[in-house]
Amino acid sequence: MRSMVDRPPLSMHFLLVLAAVALGGCGELNRLEDYFATTASEVLFLGISDDETLDVLEELGITEGAMGIRAAATAFLAQATSLESVADNLIDDADRVLLHDGSRGVNLDSQGNGLYFITSEDDPELSYVPGTTYTFQAVKDGRSHSVSMLAPGVPALSGIPQGGETHATGQSLQVNLGGQFDNAIVIVVDEDGQLTYDNRPSTASEYVDWIRDESMQTSVTIPGSAFAQHNALYVIGIAGIREALDSSYENLNPLVSKLAMGSVAVQGLITDL
Repeated sequence: MRSMVDRPPLSMHFLLVLAAVALGGCGELNRLEDYFATTASEVLFLGISDDETLDVLEELGITEGAMGIRAAATAFLAQATSLESVADNLIDDADRVLLHDGSRGVNLDSQGNGLYFITSEDDPELSYVPGTTYTFQAVKDGRSHSVSMLAPGVPALSGIPQGGETHATGQSLQVNLGGQFDNAIVIVVDEDGQLTYDNRPSTASEYVDWIRDESMQTSVTIPGSAFAQHNALYVIGIAGIREALDSSYENLNPLVSKLAMGSVAVQGLITDL
């Protein structure tokens, strides 16, 4: 007979049962290993996807710069055990990093400091199509790490002055997203295509701060510094961001990783005299 000393403690059985319930049932116990994985990824995929947005850009004469890019994918990779350790353990030498739409994959190029990046200017095959399931995959030392999600559509923006109305120069602007999102990305460019505001995370540390923010968003407030010039045209691009479910991660720790996607809606704004 097996002795009591040889048996796993009752508390361990209890914890495993709780974990199984939290993960969606006993059939998900094999997913526990993802919660102990030390590989982390922070990925953001943005795109301009609808004809109305493209028509607005064409009317405004925006064909270059941040708004002229049809799609962009950014990823940070790290060997991390906590959010605090992500920025200190970045991976520059992954065998392969790509974004796949089910029929073709686009490689993200290493930029150093754990950053991998690609835009539709670099590779015209990169496109953002709402309703498509995209998979981010990183291969390191022959092992695949991946996460998938369905690309969301454009937010229904309101609150931006239209139809001959102007916005007060130097004043902040609140824009409603027309729904509830996990987060929001905001880009503002002037009539020369120069960025005047951009809240996209650009470093691993900024991505970590982004991950920590778990508040849902139904609106965004753009600071007045984005509209500093009188009688000037500004183009506002906003993406309502959705995030992948924890159950979508494979060999990536969902507690220190994030895959986020959003399609950019665009509107123009003119400041007062």
